[in-house]
Amino acid sequence: MRPLRHAMRKDGTPGPEPGLLRSRGSQRGVARRKGRQFGEDDPGPAGRRTSVSETFAAGSAAMQQSARQSRSVNRHRRGDFVMLDRRLRRYLRHGMLPQLAAFEAVVRLGGFTRAAEALHLAQPTVSLLVKKLGEALGVVLFESTAPVRLTPAGQETYRFCQDFYERCSTFDQRLAQFKNSPPDTLRIVACTAAESIAPLLLDSFCSLHPEVRLVLSVANRETMLERFHARTDDFYIFGAPVALDASFHPLQEDELHFYASVAHPYARRRGLRLEALAREPILGREPGSASRTALEEVFAPLGGCSLRLEMDDDATIKRAVAAGLGVALLSRYAVAENPRHDALVPLKVEGLPLKRRWQLVHRAQDARSPVAEAFIAALTAKARQLEERYFNTPAVAGRRIPHAEVLTRAGSG
Repeated sequence: MRPLRHAMRKDGTPGPEPGLLRSRGSQRGVARRKGRQFGEDDPGPAGRRTSVSETFAAGSAAMQQSARQSRSVNRHRRGDFVMLDRRLRRYLRHGMLPQLAAFEAVVRLGGFTRAAEALHLAQPTVSLLVKKLGEALGVVLFESTAPVRLTPAGQETYRFCQDFYERCSTFDQRLAQFKNSPPDTLRIVACTAAESIAPLLLDSFCSLHPEVRLVLSVANRETMLERFHARTDDFYIFGAPVALDASFHPLQEDELHFYASVAHPYARRRGLRLEALAREPILGREPGSASRTALEEVFAPLGGCSLRLEMDDDATIKRAVAAGLGVALLSRYAVAENPRHDALVPLKVEGLPLKRRWQLVHRAQDARSPVAEAFIAALTAKARQLEERYFNTPAVAGRRIPHAEVLTRAGSG
């Protein structure tokens, strides 16, 4: 270690040692600090010596006062931040979210047993969760449980659950745009009349986005409405107008004709009146389907019609019509599904065909991710292409393209 050098005076003689160069006040400060390190008393400002414990107590009180002032300022700036309200802390208790999920399922499905099956829980567990929810909120949720009837407080709680789920869904979709990879699954539900054309609509999107997995389901109109309110899917393809708080994107136009077998007496008749057709055996879909609703609207001026045979599948109805069991109101696309199916002919009925335009529907509250935007653009473009090139039956070489050739051209295009 190098020795400390003494300061030299002007005359060349050595000065005082380095430690003595400090002022007397500085030396007293060093000594006082060293004394506090070893627990010695420190003289206070009034000459009284203050102990170490008193010094720490005074510092702690000052810090608490500063923290209280800071919280007061923050409450004033933030408008009394809700996390400081003790009344709202019960909503943050462990288990509140499962309780809300159980309550929402019970109300939506109309019973505790169905809710337990949907949530994959035991029925007593669902009952206990709903009971604890009422205790946590301090209100009575049900007037009766068989059947399920809500009190005014229960109705307000159910509206809160729906709003909460919508906000969670919107938040999740907004976060998707910040992720490196797009959502891996889109769930689509198509009406039964669109089951033959839906794969063609999805063709372009699948080619452009092979990394996205699509789940396509087919259901009737009533089931689609239930699934829409249950928020189980992302997009819905409806064939008939629906009154929903949703966003609609028009697709191609559809036509509904009455079809009969080629051997039917009305197969070659023109100007067929609806009264004469009502005397024929009518085949139709199950209640709740869009085709059944359209059939009831057609015969409403005549007081309705009686179905000879009711089925839940268009393919079965087509086979029954081809076998001569009766006539049926079918979508032109459903008949065009089988290019070699020459056993069905459209009847020339006054006031028909019924025209409707398919709609791509999604919830209006949902924020659309980039993948959802690409899906909407791809389907609307493909629908225009199919309608313009294949489903307007243009003249080719002096003849009309029959319905049977439509799907063949669409599939190869």
